[in-house]
Formats: sequence, C-alpha cells, structure tokens
Amino acid sequence: MRITIENLDFSYQTHKEERRIFSRLNKQFDSGNMYAIMGPSGSGKTTLLKLLSRELEMQSGNIFFNDTSINDLRRDKLLRQFISRIYQDYMLVP
Repeated sequence: MRITIENLDFSYQTHKEERRIFSRLNKQFDSGNMYAIMGPSGSGKTTLLKLLSRELEMQSGNIFFNDTSINDLRRDKLLRQFISRIYQDYMLVP
C-alpha cells in the first residue's frame, strides 16, 4: 500500500490566534518501507496521524491510500482496512 499526501494544509484556531501545523505538505510513504515521524512536542506528529485516520478533517489538500482519496473512504472502513494505532500512554510506566 502507498500513502500519498498532496498539498496538505492544517491549522488550529484558538481564541487568540491561528497555529499553522502543515503548509502544503507533500510526502509519499511506500509499501515495504519503514518510516519514523519525529519532532518535538507540538510539531504535528499526532495531528498527522489524526488526519490519516480522519479523526480530524483536512482544511485543504488530499491524502490517498493507493489511488483512492481518503475522502472517498468511510471512516470505519478506513480504520478497519488501512489504519491501526497503539497509543503510547497506555504503555507508559509511572
């Protein structure tokens, strides 16, 4: 499977300001390769995962799984067929 991100824009709006997370992000993740998303707290790692699983909606741009737009997939099918996550905080030791 291939994931393609094209011209992705996303920002959070607070009561004080707009915080841009992605501006025209383009990236392709090819099947058979391993990728790591790294960055400091607040850099958009979790936001990207939430956009891929449609927990958040893109403001502009597109995401494709193979050649199918994420907007053409029902969220439950998307999560069942293409996306799985394990949340880190369940595994953290006090």
